[in-house]
Amino acid sequence: MKNLIVDPQNNITFLAKVFDNFDYWSPGGLNVVNSLNGDGLLKTYGIEGIYDSKKLDDSYDNVFICYEVDSANRYGYCQIWEKDQDAVIQDKKNHISHIYDILSNLKYNKLFFFDAADKPLTKKGEDFLIENNFHYDLIFKREYRRTHMQEYSPKVKPFPFLAFGQINPVWVLLNDTLKAEPEINKCFWAGAHLNFNRSGHEDEWVNRQSMIRDIYSSELNLNTGNLLSEYSGLNFEDYIKTLSNHKFCLHLNGTGNLCRRFFEGLYSNSLLMIQNMDVIFPFESGDWFSEDCTFQFAEEFVRKLNILSKDERLYEKCLAKQSYIKNKYYKKEWIKSYILNEN
Repeated sequence: MKNLIVDPQNNITFLAKVFDNFDYWSPGGLNVVNSLNGDGLLKTYGIEGIYDSKKLDDSYDNVFICYEVDSANRYGYCQIWEKDQDAVIQDKKNHISHIYDILSNLKYNKLFFFDAADKPLTKKGEDFLIENNFHYDLIFKREYRRTHMQEYSPKVKPFPFLAFGQINPVWVLLNDTLKAEPEINKCFWAGAHLNFNRSGHEDEWVNRQSMIRDIYSSELNLNTGNLLSEYSGLNFEDYIKTLSNHKFCLHLNGTGNLCRRFFEGLYSNSLLMIQNMDVIFPFESGDWFSEDCTFQFAEEFVRKLNILSKDERLYEKCLAKQSYIKNKYYKKEWIKSYILNEN
């Protein structure tokens, strides 16, 4: 039986890899930044989208909705340029209400939300869904964080398999792993030097700016000739090619802790150097990246990177552990089982 993927911003295109039999509905009615038209969706992902709800089937097995659950009932989800937060919140409410109006005419077994928001919160959004009798079975949350565990209902589950980008990085990762032999014994970095802490967004605090500054100014980094290679303005093909040519890839927390660099590093087979994050991963006990490539402070990153760049045996050991995690958890079979068996 078919599943229905409801994806206004093309953020869960990867579910078309996880589930073979599906319809992909991209509902209108909301100002979205990543959504592709029919030709773009087909060209980029090979997916034939449905844009007219009248073309949906009468029944489905499961419904998968990509939606920032808390955005319908909480200030702070507006972009910087959006001044009228009440109007934005009302738009979000209208949009999800419109989706439920369409779904009320269909038969389906279960409904799952996939929340790709940078923010970790869900409670006020769940309150809105409950108050309006909008049934849902589970919310799979990208930014499911330890700090907010006491706030999550039993229906909210960690889901570090979500990311967004012009070309969805999870889709790319599930296609295959790039077969590359990196030649540059440095750490790749590309990303904004964020320093973000404004009123109403306290749970999105981030300061990459100071981290990168401290990395560059570290005495050890200066003495080793700078092991960090920073890039910007590359198209996707050149970006991936350049990344895969580096032995290391830096993952810094953004406004959401889990960023697309994480998935791109796994895809390119570069060794991820991961800043400690608050996000919970639903892995078995003991399954995590080597402590030799995780860090909290800039000086720690520089020290560990310097050691790894000189110790091929340790590098291969850490890369093998990363490959183990990727090949166990970041596969469509494992993700499918996790989604369907978390009830």
